[in-house]
Amino acid sequence: MNMERLQQPISDDMPHGEDLRYGELAGEFQTLKDLRNALRNDERQALSIDDIYAGYPGWRTLYERAIILLEGGGKDLEVVAWVIEAAVRLEGYAGLAQSFDLLYQLLERYWPNLYPKDEDGFESTLFPLTGLNGVSSEGALIMPLRMAPLFAQGQNISLLDCIKAFEVSETKDPQKKEALKRKGLMDYEQLQSQVAQLGDDVHQAAVQTLQRCVDRFTQIDAFLYAQCGHESPPSSQIKGLLQEALDRAIHLSGVTGGGTTAEVPVAEDVAAPDVEPQDAPASVTTPVFNLERYRPASREEAFILIRKLIVFFKETEPHSPIAYNLERINRWGDLSLPELIGELITDDSARANFNKITGVEVINK
Repeated sequence: MNMERLQQPISDDMPHGEDLRYGELAGEFQTLKDLRNALRNDERQALSIDDIYAGYPGWRTLYERAIILLEGGGKDLEVVAWVIEAAVRLEGYAGLAQSFDLLYQLLERYWPNLYPKDEDGFESTLFPLTGLNGVSSEGALIMPLRMAPLFAQGQNISLLDCIKAFEVSETKDPQKKEALKRKGLMDYEQLQSQVAQLGDDVHQAAVQTLQRCVDRFTQIDAFLYAQCGHESPPSSQIKGLLQEALDRAIHLSGVTGGGTTAEVPVAEDVAAPDVEPQDAPASVTTPVFNLERYRPASREEAFILIRKLIVFFKETEPHSPIAYNLERINRWGDLSLPELIGELITDDSARANFNKITGVEVINK
């Protein structure tokens, strides 16, 4: 992906190019759209995860030809979405980070002239990005994120592999656990052992790549919200999975200080223990903080703590509903008020009456 070439204007008269759905490139656009739909359909009909992985090379053609359209045809968010879908399958989180860079730079340079056009607002323009996250169901990017390798080397270890490893570790029946292992499934300790063999450089690179994905997607989300307000596409599912992938890579690799991950700041009123200093080995530096007096410094910090609790309960109680309920709360935190009400009040007439009484429908206009 030549980022400099992709950012260049199509022409002096039309920097953002033409609408690829019409004109001389319409045939190529439709061919790639059909190819993308066929690839997705093949994945839906696959009988196993291995069958899905086996189909990933087929995304190479879509990726390469979509790049050509963006360079010489038009700056189109639907085509960018295809690039994102293909990149995460072909190059994992490194490809995702690069394609997120492309999306952000095109948004910064060409907004609001990106295709597809919408004369009445932003819905049609942003629909391809909405499809990546999904609204009432999982979007097109969610399963590929779960299946993407967390580390660039060694055996592919994905979020799905972590879930399976938790299930094996939590299996109480020794015979059943042994049967699962004979099928090739690892428990979580075996997973950690494999990651440990990759080395610090691989660990650090993975954490930095995932942090780059998190940071860039946060910038994309903030940009779109600043431009479109409540019409901006939903993002909570992607955001949550990216954070989960980052947290999982950190936990598996034991990276504590070498990555670029943001540490949760400790509020100023956190108290140190009131004790006399004692002679102790210089290596003992474990801080003690007063949990009763701790208070998150901001809303974002509070949600960082929630996401860390999600990871904790998935590791320690994978079959408990606690982690899943916390995930729901985390997702609710990213919704606008109208979106949250739409999820909590499913009956149309009841929701309309609530909106009318509270004035939410006016806020959303």
